[in-house]
Amino acid sequence: FAFVNANSSKLLSVSLPNITRLENGVFTSCGKLQSIILPNTLKYIGDGAFWECKSLQNIVIPDGVEIIDNSAFADCISLNTIMIPPSVTTFGSDPYDEYIFVNSDTFQQLDVVIYCQKGSAADAHAKKYNIKVVYQ
Repeated sequence: FAFVNANSSKLLSVSLPNITRLENGVFTSCGKLQSIILPNTLKYIGDGAFWECKSLQNIVIPDGVEIIDNSAFADCISLNTIMIPPSVTTFGSDPYDEYIFVNSDTFQQLDVVIYCQKGSAADAHAKKYNIKVVYQ
């Protein structure tokens, strides 16, 4: 929870060092965070990692990430696009709570576009939850 509730801070952009995991809730409620650069060493994005990052607009998941856990981008109401590589094979560790891109007030999917490869796990997740897809 290194950056939790950084709403009042001037945390607008982050470039992370060579880490393999973004733990659960690490950027929760960083409402002013607009951009983040994730390292190529990243393998796991934890439950609620970016929950309520309401200013985050676009994100590129680096090749090598394997898991995007539950509610990772929940309440990221400004999120427009996310690029997800084929290395991501798991969305949510709890099969009863796989909502990755959701508005928790309405339980509706965010109006986000997923850029991914046709037939990938990201493609299947988008189809399951009726999320817009653009194939790369």
